Amino acid sequence: ANGAFLNAYAAVNGALNDTVRVEFNANGGSSEYPYRYYVKGMQYKELSGAARTGCTFVDWYLGNDKVTADSYVPSNKDKIYLYARWSARVRYKDDGKYVGPVQKVYFGRSGTFKADEKTSKTGYKFAGWNFNGKTYKYGESLTITGDMILTARWEELYRIIRFNTRYFDDMPSQK
Repeated sequence: ANGAFLNAYAAVNGALNDTVRVEFNANGGSSEYPYRYYVKGMQYKELSGAARTGCTFVDWYLGNDKVTADSYVPSNKDKIYLYARWSARVRYKDDGKYVGPVQKVYFGRSGTFKADEKTSKTGYKFAGWNFNGKTYKYGESLTITGDMILTARWEELYRIIRFNTRYFDDMPSQK
């Protein structure tokens, strides 16, 4: 309740000398509040919520420092930006079945990870992992912006052709 009163008061009367305007950058998602005012040197107590399709909200960050409701508001700034950090899952699929463990990737607006799951198939060479029509070779970096499922791509090495020779054995010889 105090946070709501302070934000309403600061919005009407302008930023107070003892407050910090905190802007929430959701890094490709959306935040509950675009900004809020907090008292310098006090705990945040309440932060904006955030949402993004295909991702899980992790926390707010000020540079590399995680900011929680228990963190203290900087007292040497009038305005700061908190940035959302997200996580997403990467799964690998081969012949309709999931292979390997689920990878969890953490990032801001976007992040990268290496497609490094291995798989094999008799008579085929592994060509890489496919996502949205593009094939990524083993160990190649991909940009992630949400949950992903990569599908194995194969190149046929050889084809086994079986002949039924029974019919040829019954043919009369030609002399």
